[in-house]
Amino acid sequence: AFQDFDGDASMSKFSGVPPAIDFEDSSPGLQFAAGYVLGDHLSVKAMIEHVTAFEALGNQDFQSYDKLDVLHGSVNAKLSYPAWKRMSPYVVGGLGVLSAHERILFVQGATSTTRDMGISIRAGAGVDVFVTDSVSIGLEGAYNGGMGDIDHIKYTTVAVGLGYHF
Repeated sequence: AFQDFDGDASMSKFSGVPPAIDFEDSSPGLQFAAGYVLGDHLSVKAMIEHVTAFEALGNQDFQSYDKLDVLHGSVNAKLSYPAWKRMSPYVVGGLGVLSAHERILFVQGATSTTRDMGISIRAGAGVDVFVTDSVSIGLEGAYNGGMGDIDHIKYTTVAVGLGYHF
């Protein structure tokens, strides 16, 4: 589940509409990642995720319906601490590119479509639980945020995954 899109600032940045839309909801998405182990505790992880439309209703003055999709790719450093034989907690952080596509549908029939792209940051923590020596199940929570022109895009992800370790 993907949660907590900061919609207040996004409205003024994306469309000029006053911050009347609240994106405090959850939205499903997909995430793919691949990594390379550099040492006992350090690896590099490339990640791409697509968060399907966050949706919100506007206020009564504007009578609008808003949908926002996010596509995010990043390269991250992953610092693991293999504390137990089958469990490895870690922290992750990196830089990437974030693209947001917003569609606003007004009751009167008008629409507004905007696409923004920029540099992003990602920071989080998780744990890999090894089922076998080469297969793990992971749980990760991460904060994702845009910088510069897209600094109003902020959300957290909670991901459950299956990993294969060569």
